[in-house]
Amino acid sequence: MVNSCSETPVSTKDIKIAVDPQYVSGTYDFGSSSIESPYIKVNGIGADSIYFEASTTADWITLSPKSGYTPDSVFAKISLSSLGDGQHIDTIFITAEGVSNSPGIVEVEINIITRFSLSPQRIVYFVNEGNNINDTSLIIESGGGKEFSYNVSENSDWMTI
Repeated sequence: MVNSCSETPVSTKDIKIAVDPQYVSGTYDFGSSSIESPYIKVNGIGADSIYFEASTTADWITLSPKSGYTPDSVFAKISLSSLGDGQHIDTIFITAEGVSNSPGIVEVEINIITRFSLSPQRIVYFVNEGNNINDTSLIIESGGGKEFSYNVSENSDWMTI
């Protein structure tokens, strides 16, 4: 009598990787330090455990861990202090060799806005005709405490800046 054992082979096209969320975004004030994104859940479909590596090209995103086995989570710390005003876009890649839909992709979009304060916000003078007004100072500060550029202009012929 001959014993035989047969296994059904699993095709690599049946093995997939799933990442969640697939999109991380936010709007932050210029000068903010860093944020912690939600954990990126990494799951394997069609296999008990899949080895993966996490990477990004952005120097403002730090990933931890950079590799692991599914199921696992990857933590993304986003350093805002190095980002200037405007939109910043990058991608986090979750790569698994031999997996049909590798890499799994998480899009990252960060918008940095500059807020500033002006003090005083209103200047009112009561002056007798023919008298001049002394110089007045305005204080302009960024909400994040970082330097930023600005322009000041007037729209009258009786005032100079």
